[in-house]
Amino acid sequence: MFKRALKLSAVVAAALSVTACETEGGGVEIARTASGHPEAIFASATPANVSARITSMCATNGSTIVQSTPNQVVCSANLSIFTAALIQTMITNQYATTPEAFVRYSVFEVGSDTHVQAYEWAESTMAFGQKRTMEITTHAQLDAVQAALIGIGGVMP
Repeated sequence: MFKRALKLSAVVAAALSVTACETEGGGVEIARTASGHPEAIFASATPANVSARITSMCATNGSTIVQSTPNQVVCSANLSIFTAALIQTMITNQYATTPEAFVRYSVFEVGSDTHVQAYEWAESTMAFGQKRTMEITTHAQLDAVQAALIGIGGVMP
């Protein structure tokens, strides 16, 4: 019991130090959206066209395309060794798979424009098939997805 508590306190200390490093003197933060998740508007574009752009962006960036439809694109990528180890310690045990990062892009039409909302999470599978997930909410990750959406022609909502 003591070892587990010590392990948990070490994980919390590591997470706090990562968060502190992230917020101190970092780069310019992209404006937050009302939902708190990355969003973009693609003027005069169809959902199928925007989904194709997102799919191409994921494939070009080395991500795996998990799903691609006109209204949703899901991409996955490997996490860095440190991040994967930290997440595995927080949400699973030593028998689980190495956590993977996922981004789900929800694509929907509003008038003549297409809106995109992104949601990021990490996922690992336990020994008997149970999936454990954890939302990714660091400013660096949110800004990276927001910048990617802007990079393929989207504008801030």
